[in-house]
Amino acid sequence: MVFSPTPRQLFLIDCLGAWFSALMLGFILPLMTGVIGLPQDVLQGLGICAVLIAVYGTCCYGWAGRHWRWLMAGIAFANLLYMCLSLGLVVWLYASLTGLGKVYFALELGIIGVLVYWELRVSGNAYNMVNDRT
Repeated sequence: MVFSPTPRQLFLIDCLGAWFSALMLGFILPLMTGVIGLPQDVLQGLGICAVLIAVYGTCCYGWAGRHWRWLMAGIAFANLLYMCLSLGLVVWLYASLTGLGKVYFALELGIIGVLVYWELRVSGNAYNMVNDRT
């Protein structure tokens, strides 16, 4: 059986993941800059981005009503922007990243990539269902 999340489940997964990233990037990893290899201000900057996405995702989870498809597209877009920013910083600062830092960001980007795939797939299916009725 393949996991096929509902829109509400996706909003919940997204906001919980974003809160976790915000905690890690904003508070925990900056205490371990030598272990990760990125400067504290870069990690905290990514943490602020994660907080913004977490707040939006939490609001979407609470407001997931009739216009959930637009909210889902918005959170997918925000996640894609965050992925591009993170990937750009990882590439730019790759030489300073430690092995643990590379693993952390590879896992984070991979998880967000899967989440974006689900979000786009679910919102796209809803769009197709709406257009099929007209």
